[in-house]
Amino acid sequence: MSSSKPISKRVLQQPIKTISRRLAVAVASGALLLLSALTPVAAYALQYRSVAVNVAIEYDAPSHFARRLYLATRYYPLEVIVSLEKWVKVRDWRGDLAWIEKKN
Repeated sequence: MSSSKPISKRVLQQPIKTISRRLAVAVASGALLLLSALTPVAAYALQYRSVAVNVAIEYDAPSHFARRLYLATRYYPLEVIVSLEKWVKVRDWRGDLAWIEKKN
């Protein structure tokens, strides 16, 4: 029949160590993947403003000589895309991009 040999503790513990190492690597990889997936979202914080004057003219370029696109009334919500010294590039709720002169 079959001969039964005693199994040493070393043989029994080896697969458990291998499984725990693989599990630790998998958990660490998953955490790193999750962190890298969430980082771009946190890096792009959205900034919203509203028009502070009665009427603001929206231009297609940061210049008074550019084509006038829209008129934005007071408290009209806008998302700030780029902010320069005298101009702000904004996006409205429709997704249209325009430039508004910055007034302090």
